[in-house]
Amino acid sequence: MAISGYDPWKLMRWVRRTGGAPSLSGRDPFGHIHWLRAERPDVFRAADRFLEPVDWLGLKLSGRVATTGPTATLHWVTDTRDAAGVRYDDDLLRCAGLRREQPVPLLDANAVLGPLTAEAREARGLPRAVPVVAGTPETMASCRRVSRLGRGPEGSHTTQGVRHAHAL
Repeated sequence: MAISGYDPWKLMRWVRRTGGAPSLSGRDPFGHIHWLRAERPDVFRAADRFLEPVDWLGLKLSGRVATTGPTATLHWVTDTRDAAGVRYDDDLLRCAGLRREQPVPLLDANAVLGPLTAEAREARGLPRAVPVVAGTPETMASCRRVSRLGRGPEGSHTTQGVRHAHAL
């Protein structure tokens, strides 16, 4: 038996802990990681961490590897029942086939990663250290922006956050 293509027990586990489930289309970070496992096993095995673009930017600007709860949500391996205490769930990590050391360290939303690295500061012509704040993925940010603009629900969710960025 399946519910919209999902194993009911797995679906219940994911929804209870994360508020959702991995996309069956593969159009989320969870699907991207599984694509690497299936199609590029050499890359998957060699991967130390799986970074979202916003986290990669944070790494390049601050030198620190980290993510936030909102960014990690679409990996579907975090327990989000306590918004102030989002954490990785060992059971969901096992279900996802990820090693415990692969997820990026979790920080609070909008946490300071650290100062700009000297290289990043010099490349931008800045005379002093500037704090780098952990970012938010475009889907979450665009949803928040659209709702603040007073638009209706038709523009408040998409799997292609870039569409929102162009629309704004």
